[in-house]
Amino acid sequence: MDKNYQGRIILIDGSAMVYRAYFAFINNPLKDSKGKNTSAVFGMVNSLLKIIKEHEFTHIALSFDTSKPTERHRIFKEYKATREKMPDELKDQLPKVKEVVNALGIPIIEIDGYEADDVLGTLARCAVGKNFYVTLVTFDKDFFQLLSMDGVEILKPARGKFKEEIITAEDLKKKLGISPDKVIDYLALVGDVSDNIPGVRGVGGKTAARLLNTFGSLERILENKNVIKPKRIVSFMNEEQIYLSKKLVTINTDVKLGIPLDSLLYKGKDIKKLREIFTELEFTSLMDTVASENKENVAFEELPPIDIVRILNKVSSAPSVFELFNYNNTLLLSFALSEDEVWVSVFNKEDVAILREAFYKLFSDRKQCKISSDIKSTLHILNVEDVALDKGLFDLSVASYLIDPSRNSHSIDFIALRYTGNVVKKKEDLLKAVEKQKIEQEEVKQELSKYTSLGFQLYKKLQDRLEKEEMKELFYRIEMPLVSVLARMEKFGIQIDIDFFNALSLEYKERIDKIENNIYNIAGERFNVRSTKQLQDILFNKLKLRPPKRTKTGYSTDSETLVLLSSVHELPREILKYRELYKLKSTYIDTLPRLADDEDRIHTTFIQTTTSTGRLASRNPNLQNIPARGELGREIRKGFIAPDGKSILSCDYSQIELRILAHISGDKQLINAFQNDMDIHTITASSIFRLPEENITREMRRRAKIVNFGIIYGMSPYGLAQQLSITPEEGMVIINSYFSTYEGVKNWIDAIIEETVQKGFTETLFGRKRNVPELKSKNYATREFGKRIAINTPIQGTAADIIKLAMIRIDKKIREESIKARMVLQIHDELLFEVDNDCINEVREMVKDEMENVFQLSVPLKVDIGVGNNWFEAH
Repeated sequence: MDKNYQGRIILIDGSAMVYRAYFAFINNPLKDSKGKNTSAVFGMVNSLLKIIKEHEFTHIALSFDTSKPTERHRIFKEYKATREKMPDELKDQLPKVKEVVNALGIPIIEIDGYEADDVLGTLARCAVGKNFYVTLVTFDKDFFQLLSMDGVEILKPARGKFKEEIITAEDLKKKLGISPDKVIDYLALVGDVSDNIPGVRGVGGKTAARLLNTFGSLERILENKNVIKPKRIVSFMNEEQIYLSKKLVTINTDVKLGIPLDSLLYKGKDIKKLREIFTELEFTSLMDTVASENKENVAFEELPPIDIVRILNKVSSAPSVFELFNYNNTLLLSFALSEDEVWVSVFNKEDVAILREAFYKLFSDRKQCKISSDIKSTLHILNVEDVALDKGLFDLSVASYLIDPSRNSHSIDFIALRYTGNVVKKKEDLLKAVEKQKIEQEEVKQELSKYTSLGFQLYKKLQDRLEKEEMKELFYRIEMPLVSVLARMEKFGIQIDIDFFNALSLEYKERIDKIENNIYNIAGERFNVRSTKQLQDILFNKLKLRPPKRTKTGYSTDSETLVLLSSVHELPREILKYRELYKLKSTYIDTLPRLADDEDRIHTTFIQTTTSTGRLASRNPNLQNIPARGELGREIRKGFIAPDGKSILSCDYSQIELRILAHISGDKQLINAFQNDMDIHTITASSIFRLPEENITREMRRRAKIVNFGIIYGMSPYGLAQQLSITPEEGMVIINSYFSTYEGVKNWIDAIIEETVQKGFTETLFGRKRNVPELKSKNYATREFGKRIAINTPIQGTAADIIKLAMIRIDKKIREESIKARMVLQIHDELLFEVDNDCINEVREMVKDEMENVFQLSVPLKVDIGVGNNWFEAH
């Protein structure tokens, strides 16, 4: 802006921007933890925040097209007729896009019967008339015609590898070779495929510019058709069509808006509203942009260890909040009795003993409410895993998880953001910064003080939500007591046979090498089997196999694709074998010995706040993914052993999910089968194959088993067909046959889906809830996924609740009766114990009794038990 303008107004083409935002993520859509697409909102916010941050302006406005027909549609019915319909996932985001635009302080102007181009063109003309400098934010070349007005520029936002670009009248001459006053004629000649504007066939940008610079205008071009070269384009110059195109591309700058420019004065962002939106949509990466009104630094008092221990020892029954930070043999403790009464203390190695004693006493007092964001870590840091957490403790992360299990994170920074709108640093980021000496200890103390100060607000909000959702009993009866049970299991660990895994590694290497050489022989050349690109080349270029689907980097080589291709060529089969062995070797066989401690024990970390159904997960190592069946899974299980004088006891719920299905569906056939200890898979096989039970073969029973468990997961005829290598039509026949036998199951499935649609959530027998917004999606595949969630969650989630409750009861009995056994692993429906040999039978009966009687269903719970020197023998 060279001269003195009244101000600068930024005018944004919202329709173009939101489309760009959505399709920028089309190959890898952004979705929240509930599976809802948020790409358009995120992309739009990012673009608008960048504009607000990097450009000085006084006024601003944004316009969207409306769904109503315009004058252009009236004069040309085929206008934009070739455009694809707006995707449902984009349409669903528009209300939230508009909400966030308003929260950013940007007025939205929409006029029925006019496109955003016309609205913005009119605003630009009005602004220029009042001596404003105008910046039009758009990707649309139609706006180039507005550069003919003095004091107008176009800003093309950055996208992909292209940087942001400012285009003025002078820039346009260099870009298109014409002046702005010739843009309308230029567009009329070249047309626009995306808007279905015909133009003149054979006339591109260079030809149009040459003609206009030679003859001056569209009218003069038509008057001189006889001298135009090449002659072939003259034959396509339909005068009526050209003038129609000119009308279509001309932006109307005389729309009756009735909007004074003063109303477009920028007044800033609504920080509170933006926080709410960003929290709802899980845009954690954007929260720093609205952190200016964040919670101020907390005033804390730093005390020596002995003084803060005295406070800990005198805590009354009032709630207290604590957070621990452990690094380089140093402990930082932040402790608070109210939001404004916060203490911090630094404990060196020699001081930890008195802190441990104080916390043991604090944890053991059931009358005191102790609040923290990661109590299990505190138990480990202070080595007080043997304390029972059945009363008086409140883990913020566990409560957050229970309230909304579909969210990806429940760490203190996310919880603080979601429930209070405050931005605090992640503990992990603090630890990394301290280790790299990028942050002073004082800043860590300040962040811990924020955690504890905010803890009181978070406790109140989460406690109220648990009450509202009727999940307080689930929280205090199952989830909180489980924290210390898991801590004890993690600390004790399980022993592995290092020599066995080292030998198995060599054996697997030989097997992998053999398969690899076979792959080379089949392919006729050597290549990197683990390279997707090279494998694509071999399968689809050299072998000419027909690819069933493609990704953004080429044709897919995932397991599903290879299974399909295995029916027509042997190479995909060998690749699948190679991948399975290689993954087991790299993930378990080679990794487990490296994770073992000095006593050859590995200590997995159980994750209580990850799965949407309530199941536990584990990491470092992830033992949940060891193959449950087959030779490969059995081999790895042999490496988990009991020390001398002890044995491994495996206790596995038998068909617990099918038993839960029988209970909640009330199906008479299922209930009768389980009450009489009949073989449910044989009964199902008899039904679907229409044969007497005595004539059912092992293969028929195996297939019936797939059907039984497939129903629990909402398997479709197509999914069943893939599992059984049959046609989808045959899959449908089998499913219909199943439902004719188990009518109660069919009725329950229909009812639970309808109930979930109405309530918006599904739940377990213990009241664990899971929201299912997918059922209201306009997308068919998403709705089908929602149905599977509605069916499976009550079953799998109830099974998870039952085994958790059993773990708590068994752990309590072992500790109270000083039984010489330790619970060491939980893998889905199986519990593993390390037991002294002289009390195997006693423990066996105790565990069986607790697991089978922990919860009463209409059918008996049954536990299969095995004993051995290793997990394989016991399992």
